[in-house]
Amino acid sequence: MSSIFSMQWKSMNSDPVELGTESTLVGESTSSDRPKQSAVGIFSMLGLFAILTYFIGQNPMNDIYLGVTAMCTGLVGRITSPEHSNIVDMVVEATTTAVAELPLSFFAGVMVTFFLGKPSGHALSIMTGDLPEDQYFKKFFLAVLEEEVLARFLFLGVLWSIFPGDFAFYVLFLIGNGLWSLVHLFNYKRKEERQVIRVLPQFIGGVFFTYVYLRYGLLGSIFAHFISNAILFSSAKRQNMSSIDLVITIYSGLCALVAYLFMSKPLSDMQIWLTSDASFTLPGWNLWDYLMASFFVIYGISFVFDVLMFDRVGVGKKDDENFSLLGLVGMYQLGVMVMILMLYIGYWLVGYVVHDTTYRVLTLAILFSFIIKTTSLSATVRVFFQSLPYCFMTICIFQAIGFWPSLVFFTISGVLSIPCYALVKLDD
Repeated sequence: MSSIFSMQWKSMNSDPVELGTESTLVGESTSSDRPKQSAVGIFSMLGLFAILTYFIGQNPMNDIYLGVTAMCTGLVGRITSPEHSNIVDMVVEATTTAVAELPLSFFAGVMVTFFLGKPSGHALSIMTGDLPEDQYFKKFFLAVLEEEVLARFLFLGVLWSIFPGDFAFYVLFLIGNGLWSLVHLFNYKRKEERQVIRVLPQFIGGVFFTYVYLRYGLLGSIFAHFISNAILFSSAKRQNMSSIDLVITIYSGLCALVAYLFMSKPLSDMQIWLTSDASFTLPGWNLWDYLMASFFVIYGISFVFDVLMFDRVGVGKKDDENFSLLGLVGMYQLGVMVMILMLYIGYWLVGYVVHDTTYRVLTLAILFSFIIKTTSLSATVRVFFQSLPYCFMTICIFQAIGFWPSLVFFTISGVLSIPCYALVKLDD
């Protein structure tokens, strides 16, 4: 909480900075575009929430509500970690928890606003105004990590192991979740607006994050917390939509469709990468199979987020206008070799800290996602749902096929990305 707290404290003692006023960005909205941009942002948020709700289904959410109810009514002893679970189970339950929590937190926020009035300003709009392009995902992921370590792991991991028992749990839970919620009062710039009741939505969210922490530990609560934030952050757009975006959407859809038609191996074969004893090499798969599966996943997810009109990733300041397309392709090819070497070296180094194969790959994928350029919270959400899975898949593929096939893999991927890059340049 200290990093986000310091950002909030700094923002409250400085002049407000509106999003998008500090630099010129590709496709960035101006003040006259804000109403349209806000409406599109709400569409993105509701669309993402609807898609997640659809894929999760009603029964899993009912299970979350029943589990949270049991925890809150003195039956914490019945909340146990599932046996023989894997990373997929954790991600699904974390996502379900976030989706189940948001309507209750939103309703609490509406009621608080109804009785206390709308606050004059929120620090989040200021905190993000001057972040460098490669800091959005890293800043907010690390902020969630920091908050979960202090609010959940410290109280319910460390202190609860020292003071065991159900009574101790509820005391530590109320203190930890209460302190974490109260820190959010500093989101409000004016002191007279910092009534305790304003952080009721955060307290409700913390109840659900505590439940998933009891089920899957720190990583589960981190994912649930970040996904909850991601759905809300989806509305924070900065880029305008244009005809170029429509062309890019069509191109992504066509690439996903072609890859699907040429796929000869089922994606279910990749499930082994999500187990603790993962074997990277898939029996019967060759380079072509890895390429088609990868292209289907990345362009398929890209198409969905294009349709939902999320801000694009990698669109930043106009600082590369002096580079020709051919020159950038050459730089890309050189960067490919460096990137592949970094992936292999990174996988080896992370292995000294994280021994489980799946979590080692996930850790490395998160670290590489930190360097992806984003200029808005909307694009940051896209990194989480699109780039993070792609990084995970790419690392597994490289471990399966080796260095030189990986070079071919990245080269073909780069060729396919040229039309999208050229379209973005036209949109400058």
